[in-house]
Amino acid sequence: MAINKKNTKGISPYPMRYRLHGGADEIGGNFIEIEYAGKRIFLDMGMPLSLPEEGPFSSHEIECRSTDEIVQAGYLSDLPGLYSGSDDTILGIIISHPHKDHFGFIKRASPRFPIYMGEKTRKIIEATADFIRDYPTFRGNVVRPLVDRQSFEIGPFQITPYASDHSAFDSYSFLITAGGKTLFYSGDLRAHGRKGAYFERLIADLPRGIDHFLLEGTMMSRPKEEMLREVDLASDFTRLLTKKRGLVLVNTSAHNIDRMETIYYSALNAGRTLVMDNYSAYLYRAVNHPFLPGNDNRVRVFFPLKQSINIKKEASFTSKLLPFKDARIFAEEIAANPGKYVMLFRDSMLCDFGDGNRRLMPLKSLRGATHIYSMWNGYWERMDRVKSFLKTHRIPNYAIHCSGHAYKQDLKRLLTATQPKYAVPIHTEKDRRKDFKRIYPSILPVKKGEWQDVF
Repeated sequence: MAINKKNTKGISPYPMRYRLHGGADEIGGNFIEIEYAGKRIFLDMGMPLSLPEEGPFSSHEIECRSTDEIVQAGYLSDLPGLYSGSDDTILGIIISHPHKDHFGFIKRASPRFPIYMGEKTRKIIEATADFIRDYPTFRGNVVRPLVDRQSFEIGPFQITPYASDHSAFDSYSFLITAGGKTLFYSGDLRAHGRKGAYFERLIADLPRGIDHFLLEGTMMSRPKEEMLREVDLASDFTRLLTKKRGLVLVNTSAHNIDRMETIYYSALNAGRTLVMDNYSAYLYRAVNHPFLPGNDNRVRVFFPLKQSINIKKEASFTSKLLPFKDARIFAEEIAANPGKYVMLFRDSMLCDFGDGNRRLMPLKSLRGATHIYSMWNGYWERMDRVKSFLKTHRIPNYAIHCSGHAYKQDLKRLLTATQPKYAVPIHTEKDRRKDFKRIYPSILPVKKGEWQDVF
């Protein structure tokens, strides 16, 4: 690469450059490499959400495969020094938030490289690893916590994290500066969640005229989705929880703490008691959330059959059972007055309903029950077992959800206010990248795996 040596003062002769190993023309799989003056850092190491010819990507299926096999299959970029730890030019890996399409491949990186992530992000991932085997732990890594707007340096790179509003707790965007050039990486963000003020602060605080602005565009592919806010959902939940008389089952992600807060406060407003499963309660204990079961007698903890069996197998009574013994609720208590409760529910709990076993929820508890689905509709299309369960027991389903990603009008506000030289679509479906042109004139699509200079 030719180097222009006639630089103005303060501008390095070595260009900062980057390449997208994932997320270039897809939603998910964010995996970005940045290089300057012979040194490199990585932003996220996400797994793809789906594959063009194979459909939804299964992290469980590749758990037992070697890194070489995954690289050869085309799921992971060929970066041997990152995986073996043999490349001294690599200075660290920065994780934006605890969603697998942003950190799922971190287990494949050598533990010799330091990892930068939010403190709560680490706790969420490691708590989940105690229940789900393909989640990583970081006991062999040097992990350095991110703090909102507290800049730090990694070699020649200056990084400033910005706390962002997203459906994942403890999410960040980043401003990267090196050699007189600037690159912004949005991670995942939105303006309509419980922390929507973070988005407004981002608009106010970001420098104007950033060189390359890597911006997620998830919602470009969902132009007809209703633009709801998290606060709108609260009234919908409260209305339904008040109107219905039977047990209410809510199918949502335990990682979506904003949504959990919405359900919690809606339950209180409707005079119901929230029942978490052991996994969700364990996760909230890890992040020391205010309505932690045990601290709040309005939250109870149910131990599903599969989770109870695993506790016995692992002999993990002290860590998984004892912290919630005072908040524990049994199947017969719920069955005695099902209309009093709103219960977190997922497909792994289908086996918890049946007659003839005192550990199971009697089928009579499902009379007059209601199911609320509160996640992205794409996941619902894959839940055939849940749909069959609802049909068998004549349980109506209601969808109450808003996206964890920014609507197009908010992406436009962000770009219009900050006026970057180039907006680079990321976390966006390939055929929707062109839609960025409708909200900002200077768009720079970057192809997967190709180096792009920051100019």
